[in-house]
Amino acid sequence: MRKLTINHALFILIIGFVVCVQNTWGPSIYILDEAKNATCAREMMESPGHIVPTFNYQLRTDKPPLHYYFMIASYKLFGVNPFGARFFSAVFGALTIMITFLYTRRLINKQVAFIAAFALITSLHFSLQFHLAVPDPYLVFFIALSVFAFIDGYINKSIRSIYLAYVAIGLGILAKGPIAIALPGFTVLLFILFKKQFNLKTISGFRPLTGLIISLIIALPWYLLVGLKTNWEWVDGFFFKHNLERFSDPQEGHGGSFLLTWIFVLVGMLPGSVYLIQSFKNWWNERKDDFLFFCGINVTAVVLFFSVADTRLPNYTVPAYPFLAVLIGAYIDNILNRKWNLKGFNISTAIVFFLYLVIPVGIYFGFGADPKFERLQPLWKLFIPVTLLGIAGLLSLRKERIKTILLFVAMGYLLFTALALNVVYPKVDSLNPVTRILSEIDTSRQIVYYERMNAAFSFYLKREIPRIDSVDELNNYFDNHPDSYLITRSDYAEEIRNTGLFKEIYNEPKLFEPKNIVVFVRK
Repeated sequence: MRKLTINHALFILIIGFVVCVQNTWGPSIYILDEAKNATCAREMMESPGHIVPTFNYQLRTDKPPLHYYFMIASYKLFGVNPFGARFFSAVFGALTIMITFLYTRRLINKQVAFIAAFALITSLHFSLQFHLAVPDPYLVFFIALSVFAFIDGYINKSIRSIYLAYVAIGLGILAKGPIAIALPGFTVLLFILFKKQFNLKTISGFRPLTGLIISLIIALPWYLLVGLKTNWEWVDGFFFKHNLERFSDPQEGHGGSFLLTWIFVLVGMLPGSVYLIQSFKNWWNERKDDFLFFCGINVTAVVLFFSVADTRLPNYTVPAYPFLAVLIGAYIDNILNRKWNLKGFNISTAIVFFLYLVIPVGIYFGFGADPKFERLQPLWKLFIPVTLLGIAGLLSLRKERIKTILLFVAMGYLLFTALALNVVYPKVDSLNPVTRILSEIDTSRQIVYYERMNAAFSFYLKREIPRIDSVDELNNYFDNHPDSYLITRSDYAEEIRNTGLFKEIYNEPKLFEPKNIVVFVRK
């Protein structure tokens, strides 16, 4: 039995890795967060001691270092390139799927475990999140491990599992900071409150003091080192600007209604999330199962936490996905065992198949709505097989062959994901202005920027790009370096044009933002 479980886990690990790693080498490093994180890792690799994070050789206080260190290891193996920056994100995606399978297999049963794993594998947003060179893949894994280990320790009275949870929290703090304590802690607190076990005996069973020491032993040394090396500037910037301010004020325009968090979960976990209402109803009916109840509490805790926060982004709710996958798995397991009426299941599944029918239409009109992407409209034809799977799925609903229906659901989204990541996204990325500009200018010449620039320039140029803050400074600089290129953004370009001293050679629209990249040379 143990050998069979290991074989199943390896199978899930391999499938998960294939889904998460596919074409990570293809698209360029262009998205802002990827460019900053991947560049910071390269600069840390070059710096003595590998302690202080910098971007464009200026202190970067946005994120702790764990993902930088994994990127550095990958750079040494594969080189400083998109695959090197993203490789370990894919690894942690596969590991997240595997531990979801293993803990669900251990604490419920094999069938629920397989369904939960495939609910994650078929989620485009889950796969996309683990394609990116950002800290979230590492945080999601360590939060999932800590929460699974806590409930395993609670159910099986295992101190080893409880301590494993605190090890995971310590590493999560190194991945993204206090959120690695907040989400598991909030989940445990809600769990014991709802179980009416908020007492000294239950709390002490989670070993909070010893656990906190374990987590701090892992995380605190780097925070102290970086504080000492930066005169505590990094610590101040990270904890106050990138944690307290981000929680209490919308950052970079990412605000919105508290309902956005549920919308992020609903869209992000498609197709499995079409069963969201039924899965929560099933969860409540089976709330005496501690593992299932704990998973539902975690999903609720994550959504509530980020509903209160004023900055809202789709990646914030990804830590809930493994636990929502378990709830979906438990519901589908009951459907397979005919413990639920099929009416609600059929209606929800029909929504999935209807989405498969309209995907080509959505792609056609979506690309047609933006002049930048009009040339990509013919890609809609590639998604006709997804539509055919939707038609086949709708026909199979009439026969109520549940396994066949679920197979069509999985196949449709896996095909959609494969086409999106291997064909559509690379085509979109080929239109990005940074790689085109760099291929056409003489990159051996000095390059500076005025006020703002796209972070991808730093990743590909692999050197500092000096910043110019005023027109007078700009004129002085070009008096001494007349052959340089000047990069700026369209909302600052008019100031440069007004000097009458510069010639505009590029004015390229960004892919996902309304601003253009503008490049000047001295007349």
